[in-house]
Amino acid sequence: MQAKPVQIAVIVIGLLIGVVGIVLAVSKSGSPQTAASVMLVDVTTGEMFDAGTKKRTLVLPMEHPETGANTLMRVGYDEARDGYYIDPRHMKSLEQVEGEVVRVDLDSGRVEVDDSSKPKKM
Repeated sequence: MQAKPVQIAVIVIGLLIGVVGIVLAVSKSGSPQTAASVMLVDVTTGEMFDAGTKKRTLVLPMEHPETGANTLMRVGYDEARDGYYIDPRHMKSLEQVEGEVVRVDLDSGRVEVDDSSKPKKM
């Protein structure tokens, strides 16, 4: 049995669509987009840090770059409540902080930050 020209055309078009689909799938970045930096606060002093995330694993609490103590927690600014807050899912990590957690309201997660200076780069 010989293939008809229509059958050959359907096979060729199908192969082209398959190749284009593979090329598009491979060329797109499959990894999720992540933030280039995160805001951290020393929960014992209120000191703010801007930590780059490139080639860095974020483990909470993070080590303070000057003291070496694990006192840094990730915070985000909440415009509605006008303040910095620790995400509720990270509140349990406060138990592992080295030192007294005096800058965090343990009920709401609100953090008293030292906003008198710019966050230090890490």
